[in-house]
Amino acid sequence: MPSEIWRWRDALINEFVPVRGDLVAQYARDCRASGYKKANENLRAITDALSAPVIRYGKIRMKPATMDDEELKEAAAVAAEKAGDIVALSDDMQTMIEKVCDFVGLFDVDWPVTIRKSDTAEKIRDKQLAAVARAQCARWWRRQLRARNGRKVEHVLRTLGRVQKTKQPYVSNWALNRWQKSQHSAKQLLENMEAVNESGEVVSLADAAAASVSNPVNRRNELMVRLRGYEEIAQEMKLQGVFLTLTAPSKYHARHHYGPRNEKYNGSTPAAVQSYLSEVWAHIRARWAKHGIKAFGFRVVEPHHDGTPHWHMLLFFAGGDIEPAWEIFKQEATKADAHEVEEDGSPRVDREDIDPERSATGYIAKYISKNIDAHAVELDEEAGRTGSDGALRARAWASMWGVRQFQQIGAISVTVWRELRRRGDFAAGGIDGLGDVPLFEEIREAADSADWRRFVELMGGPQCKRKEQAIRPQQLPQRKANAYGEEVDRLRGVIMRGAARFIRTRLHEWEVRRKAAQDQAEIVPGDYAVLAPVEKLGVPVVALPSRSEMAHAEWRARKGRRSRATRSTVNNCNH
Repeated sequence: MPSEIWRWRDALINEFVPVRGDLVAQYARDCRASGYKKANENLRAITDALSAPVIRYGKIRMKPATMDDEELKEAAAVAAEKAGDIVALSDDMQTMIEKVCDFVGLFDVDWPVTIRKSDTAEKIRDKQLAAVARAQCARWWRRQLRARNGRKVEHVLRTLGRVQKTKQPYVSNWALNRWQKSQHSAKQLLENMEAVNESGEVVSLADAAAASVSNPVNRRNELMVRLRGYEEIAQEMKLQGVFLTLTAPSKYHARHHYGPRNEKYNGSTPAAVQSYLSEVWAHIRARWAKHGIKAFGFRVVEPHHDGTPHWHMLLFFAGGDIEPAWEIFKQEATKADAHEVEEDGSPRVDREDIDPERSATGYIAKYISKNIDAHAVELDEEAGRTGSDGALRARAWASMWGVRQFQQIGAISVTVWRELRRRGDFAAGGIDGLGDVPLFEEIREAADSADWRRFVELMGGPQCKRKEQAIRPQQLPQRKANAYGEEVDRLRGVIMRGAARFIRTRLHEWEVRRKAAQDQAEIVPGDYAVLAPVEKLGVPVVALPSRSEMAHAEWRARKGRRSRATRSTVNNCNH
């Protein structure tokens, strides 16, 4: 190989240091298979796919999507500043919206507007203006670019076969390290922050997070409580439990289970596969409803070794509904590429009837545990790793692709359950004037004592419609618009159906601040998402400006731009 090509190859690979080992391994494989010329062509194609658009010196340029967090923050700040320039130089509102929308699209970022049929022209305008405000917010850009870069890199590594059982199961090592670093940063941030209410009460954010379902142990325990409660209800109702598995057609899988590349693979990401499975499930539910088939239970989504999602569901049916439900399930799950099932008996679906002598919860408990904290799971056979390593990789995988790992199938509100457990000062015949409504106190006691079975029964039963449940969550408008000029409702309590009485469960207004004992210069503010556990206290998150955003504000001040009203397109992230 000529020395200049050798230098070109090394220089190109070294631009992507975090995944350098993966690129070297792929290059060596291509050289052995097709020679160095073809390997060079493939390397160029791979590195092009690993590049993402950012603004450099006023122009859109392609840079490695493996960029570190400081580079990403800088790119986000520049993009927000450029969007602000577009807003300032636009002559009318519609032109401004269109130009900012086009600008956001240049970065492979979705325009943050969802328009519904019921939206009025005024509502659509407000949504568009809020999107323009987001485009001027460095924090918003940071979140978008971080997600875009992560999925771009992970998709390339998965396509190359780096994500599989014999190499890096579920997610790449790069994605796992990135996720663990973000978890560590979030933990440090929480330890350096606190929330204070109007009464002067101070709560550590780290303690708030540890006490919430953000804590994996708490999350698993709550899921198991609800699972067991559903099983007890099913036993009382003489229902039969069925354990169902739903997987995607072969074309969605990057690798065969034994390792080699799947020639049928169509390039779909795990997020796309999850959308496909959700669509199949929607069709199944619709046909069940048409035939009067009802079911409740739980769903767990977990990755195959190559990152392709599949579903496990524990559902409870009336005995006579099981067979027709199973036939509909099979028909919808095998409708796409049906020839695969006919030709090779592809195991697209699976069914296991629950043994009445065994605990139904036990059928799905291991899947919950192995995807949270590996409690009582020593070996993850799918990943070929220890249970703890497999659980970390599964959580990183879900975070990377935005997959909801666990979902309750059944209408009873978990929000009401959590809100009633929030307040421990309820007393029968006393608080909130509900002494003449004994049902409320019974439901409250069931929630407080973690009796999901009793809670569900009192709320109306496992298949009760939301609007017919005894208690429902109640959201109230915030006192002022959010950082993007939107009027947002916030959960404040619950309301008793029939009694028409509001029970406030979030009694205080909380403000997030740095701990006084900490060195202010050493604490780097994070994203809104990092502060999410504060919501468990009912704390409205107050964002802290980053260095880049403060510099941007100073630049705008030097430009002499006037401040605008709250419901404008100005970046209000610093207020």
